Amino acid sequence: MITRCLDSHWWKHPVVGILYKQRLWSQLLPGLTSRDTSYHVSALVLCLPYLPSPIISSSLPTVLPRVVSALSNKDTCHAALTCLNTITATSPDLVTSHLTEIVHNCLAISNQSVPVKSRMLSLSVLSHCASLDGATSVQLAPRVTRDLRTVLSDRKRLVRLEAAKTRNK
Repeated sequence: MITRCLDSHWWKHPVVGILYKQRLWSQLLPGLTSRDTSYHVSALVLCLPYLPSPIISSSLPTVLPRVVSALSNKDTCHAALTCLNTITATSPDLVTSHLTEIVHNCLAISNQSVPVKSRMLSLSVLSHCASLDGATSVQLAPRVTRDLRTVLSDRKRLVRLEAAKTRNK
């Protein structure tokens, strides 16, 4: 049986191990975080939706500032919002250090002409951030309520529904 495992396999595709994503991420992360160019940030953020959340949360102190900066780019905002939605849904306390930037960028995305999924993700991140306690969330509440007025009159019903849920939290 052991010799049969050591033989070359009859199939031609590569064998992917159990910890393949973790191993690949540990090799990619130092190279992608060494520079802060827009290409490195884009490559880093576009990898994040395909990773399990425990991997992302372990490298969050180095990744979160780049994810927040990727929110301002239309090409990477959907991937960054997907990552932030996963993080804030499981443990929103991890983003308290960048809460102001996240809220301002999510409000800007929800008012822009980006795809519906991105607008809904930005409103979902705002909804998850509303559950945080602290002085920062209290200070941001009036601005969020004021800026959601324009989103409540959006032409897409799903966006209006998500905005109403976010406003009522």
